[in-house]
Amino acid sequence: MVVRRAHHKVKTGCDACKKRRIKCDEGRPTCLHCTKRNLVCNYRPSDTLRRPTALIDVQVFRQRSSSPSAESSDTLDVNEPILKTLNPPHSPKLLQALVSTGALEEFPPDQKAHIQSIVDHFEGVVAATVAVTRDGQIAWLNAIPVLCTQHRFVLYGMLALSSLHLSHISEAGSTEKDAYHVTAVEQMSRGISKFQLALKSVNEENADALFAFSATLAAYTIATTGEAYDELKDTLAAATLQQSAKSLDCLTMPMVRMLRALRGQLVILVPCWYHLQQGILSPLANRDWWPPAVPADPISAEEDRRIQSLDKMWMRPGRAYEYYFDTLRASLGHLRECFALVSQLTHGEIGRHKSIIGDAVLSDYGRFDYGAVLMWSHHISHEFSTLLEQQIPEAWVIAAHWGLLAYRARSAWLSNTWPSALITVAVIVAGKEYHDFLEWPAREVDIDLANMR
Repeated sequence: MVVRRAHHKVKTGCDACKKRRIKCDEGRPTCLHCTKRNLVCNYRPSDTLRRPTALIDVQVFRQRSSSPSAESSDTLDVNEPILKTLNPPHSPKLLQALVSTGALEEFPPDQKAHIQSIVDHFEGVVAATVAVTRDGQIAWLNAIPVLCTQHRFVLYGMLALSSLHLSHISEAGSTEKDAYHVTAVEQMSRGISKFQLALKSVNEENADALFAFSATLAAYTIATTGEAYDELKDTLAAATLQQSAKSLDCLTMPMVRMLRALRGQLVILVPCWYHLQQGILSPLANRDWWPPAVPADPISAEEDRRIQSLDKMWMRPGRAYEYYFDTLRASLGHLRECFALVSQLTHGEIGRHKSIIGDAVLSDYGRFDYGAVLMWSHHISHEFSTLLEQQIPEAWVIAAHWGLLAYRARSAWLSNTWPSALITVAVIVAGKEYHDFLEWPAREVDIDLANMR
């Protein structure tokens, strides 16, 4: 006899989940189950007082063998995307707070519903993109209404990032997808214009706002770089090792622009660091909980040796010293630190305390911090990005290994396509002479170097 599994009574959630008697994640404007099944997602008035659960698309590093062999060191990979829920303590509902401060008054009546849905989506889903811990999310959502009222570019950046994600999850070719994308571009253009004016006078009064906008701009830039390479996928698929200079520029510039934009956060972080550590967004700025950047296990140590050996590209007999070698060496050192930190967050003490999907409480540091991957982009020098722009092979080989790390930590949105595109471009720029140095990242993204012409 088949025994039917017992169901618990569903007291909250959307109407569709209640009808099916399944647990609802209460995502707004649409929960996960309704999104997957293309259902209309409605909440009863009594449920709207509950704060929506933030959905975070993340990928977790797969459990690895303890063998330190070179073969095993290549097998560190990621599982398919899984959704985790974060339920921080209650904070004032973002939309209500923005309405009460008058931050949305500038939008015409016929756009109010559209803008309000974007704000709700930011609170329920997208805020997790820029805040990793509970404290970070609460600080972010509490600070946004104040910062949006005092500095309009923060509002525009928030709307742009949320609209871009809504465009990403909307059905391909739909009017809704296009409308959200147009809103994203418009709002980010407005935000950047006012942001650039504020950058002329960075001080304690605008430091938090500048930092908040730079966080949304960083996420926006990463996501749009992925879109740029999506548009170039046919070009990449047909690319050869004998590309024209114009074609190479087309392939390399999206990555150069992204790295420069990410590094641009230093304009705010350096002069205002001590203020940000004590300010309203300190949980976002501080990473005191990060462990020391040392390889976490034998496989990580083997990978560190592999990365270190990349200096053989310029440190070998017959290769005359050039000044840019110092820039390469510094960037390679930062990459080793980045790999080691990520190994600690995924396989070290913190990494072993992963959260459980479902009703279990998510620990404050139970989720991978994508900022650890981005650390390299903040530490590289302007001279290194210039070497990338000049298509110096050694610089692109180093960047390809960073792309490998980003590929392993890729999420369903921010870094789904550009890491593999970065490695492909590196193979094309560097040429056959450097294939031995690119074999590892190329293999992990399924690039057949033997067939590259």
